[in-house]
Amino acid sequence: VTVNEGGLLKLNGLESTSRPLVLNGGNVEVYKADNRGYEIRRMQVTVTDDSTIADKTANRVAKISLVDGDSTFTVSDGKTLTVDMGTYNEKGIFGIVKKGLGEVLFLRELGHLGTNTVSAGTFTIGYNSTTTNCANWIVAKDATLKVANGCSLVIPQIELSSGAVLSLPAASAAPLAVSNSVALAGVAVKLSAANNLSLGAAYPLVKAENGFTGIVKIDKSQMPALAGG
Repeated sequence: VTVNEGGLLKLNGLESTSRPLVLNGGNVEVYKADNRGYEIRRMQVTVTDDSTIADKTANRVAKISLVDGDSTFTVSDGKTLTVDMGTYNEKGIFGIVKKGLGEVLFLRELGHLGTNTVSAGTFTIGYNSTTTNCANWIVAKDATLKVANGCSLVIPQIELSSGAVLSLPAASAAPLAVSNSVALAGVAVKLSAANNLSLGAAYPLVKAENGFTGIVKIDKSQMPALAGG
């Protein structure tokens, strides 16, 4: 299905397994007449221009289901896909895969327990979450996981490849809390405004992989990484 600029795709019903979807500046809206849940499974979305996928149900109950497969969002360079829907799964296996040099911006809570992989471009968190009912993260080289201004996120674990960027807003409260572990692979991980990175009580060590012996810079201070792992 292709939705061009100015076009609108309306989805109605209880459950849908998404076909490959191309958004050339078009938008998607999800509707449901009653209060029961609505889910879209295994979304495969390619975005060539700024587009939106939005939950328009009466009580905002629509979700992207990751129960039986990953959802993949491929966004062109300089473009943004805004997703005004939450996610969920029950098995904790599948997650979101972000491809392409553009940005995907999630405005609703990621409620699934699998792993999110940012292969390229930027994945932006645009909501507040105070629970660890959230996926682990893998951020590839030159890709960015960003927490938007005024937002916060609690996650169990994050793995940052060499050259990956963790972009946090400059704020007094910690926008990103890691409750389990951080894995650093390679020799250079970029932390933006990382004085706001909170390491939870259960956080044991920074795990350095692949011979990482460099320095993790946190604003004007620095913390030597632990070798080994």
